Amino acid sequence: MAKKRDDGLYQKNIFIGIDNDTGKRKFKTVYGKSNAEIKRKSSAIIDSVEKRTYADDKGMTFGDWSKKWFMIYKSNLAQNTQRNYKYALERMGRVNEMKLMDLKKSDIMELLAEQNGHYETQRIMKMTINQILEAAIDDGFIYKNVCRTVKLVKPVEKSEKRILTEDEKKAIKKCNFTPMENMFIEIISLTGIRRGEALALMRNDFDLRSGTLSVSRSLEFIDNNTPSIKTPKSQSSIRTIPLPDSLSESLKAYFRRLAGLYLFHSTKGELMSQGAYKRFWDKIIKKINTAMGGDSKISLTTGLSAHTFRHNYATMLYYSGIDVKEAQKLLGHASVKITLELYTHLADNDKKVEEKIKKLVL
Repeated sequence: MAKKRDDGLYQKNIFIGIDNDTGKRKFKTVYGKSNAEIKRKSSAIIDSVEKRTYADDKGMTFGDWSKKWFMIYKSNLAQNTQRNYKYALERMGRVNEMKLMDLKKSDIMELLAEQNGHYETQRIMKMTINQILEAAIDDGFIYKNVCRTVKLVKPVEKSEKRILTEDEKKAIKKCNFTPMENMFIEIISLTGIRRGEALALMRNDFDLRSGTLSVSRSLEFIDNNTPSIKTPKSQSSIRTIPLPDSLSESLKAYFRRLAGLYLFHSTKGELMSQGAYKRFWDKIIKKINTAMGGDSKISLTTGLSAHTFRHNYATMLYYSGIDVKEAQKLLGHASVKITLELYTHLADNDKKVEEKIKKLVL
């Protein structure tokens, strides 16, 4: 029987199991205005315990639990990985205010729909929510993960990586770049290194006597801005790249005027923050666009990024006859499959094949 309190309400403690951590018996207290109400609530709890569907979020919201989850499970991960999770958590919107047990599959789907057209963001958000809710099940806050069966629709077409257009190549030669801008363009054009690898370059990474560049570091941005030097994710990214003679000569001249150790730096001589790099790259793009005949209202450099130059370098390797295994080493690909897919794509679009076949003789 339920116990009647001084305030007129009825109260009863329901046994719900054994605490895994302490080994003690656990109880859930229910309240009601009558014995009949207490009986209904008690029956519902006992039924869910027997079916192993009982859970108690203790009034915790999704936002409260996600913060605790991040500190417990993700705070010791690499900064880049942490940034992906933080990026997702910043986009949870109204879901953060919902109680864990009130969360429905439709709530997750509506949240992801707000990122329509941004498949990668949706993927990261779904992955994060799924992990948060799985951990909530393990801690007994919920009994069901409503995100588990949510399906994402992949984009019909995947945008292809592009190379420099002929107009862009001509424009770059005409641009009045600063020495640092010019050096950055030359290096990413003639070595194919990644943006982060370029921004982490130091004077002693180059051996101008042997004409080589040693890549062993990369720059990443912590909390979307602060620069930090890291070691590459894979051993294959640590590599030595031969330098074209023209680049070696440019580097000699650049080193004579370089005051610090880092080739590319902020106005204070420090590593570039994300904001500093954006300003740096925007100036480069603006100059290329102007040289192509564009202006502030007309952009003729759509999609031009540092990675465009890397892809262009890979294309030059292909047309220079560099075999796929050697190209993999130069590009620092973790798997030869990545390089092979690139080479296969170029071969499929190689019009020279038809010309060569037409010229075949017995």
